[in-house]
Amino acid sequence: MALRSLEQDWEEFASKVFEGFEPSEVQRVEMKRAFYAGTWNLLCTLKELGSPWVSAEQAADHLESIFFECMDFRNKLLNTQETNQ
Repeated sequence: MALRSLEQDWEEFASKVFEGFEPSEVQRVEMKRAFYAGTWNLLCTLKELGSPWVSAEQAADHLESIFFECMDFRNKLLNTQETNQ
C-alpha cells in the first residue's frame, strides 16, 4: 500500500472542511498554507524529539502535552460552535 502524499491529505481535509460551500480562492490558499505550516511544525518537533539530548520520557511527555493542547483547542472550538447555534 502506497503512503499518501501531503497534497492528498490536504485535498481530503479540504473536501471535508469545505463540504457544502465553495470558499473564496483567498480562503482556500490561506487554509492550505496553514495546513502545510502545521505539518511543517509537527515534523520539526518530531525531528527535535529524536535528538540525542532529548530522553524518551521527555519526548513522550512533550507529545502528550501537544495532544492535550490540541484536544483543549478542539473542545473549545466545538463548545463555541454549539453556543453559536
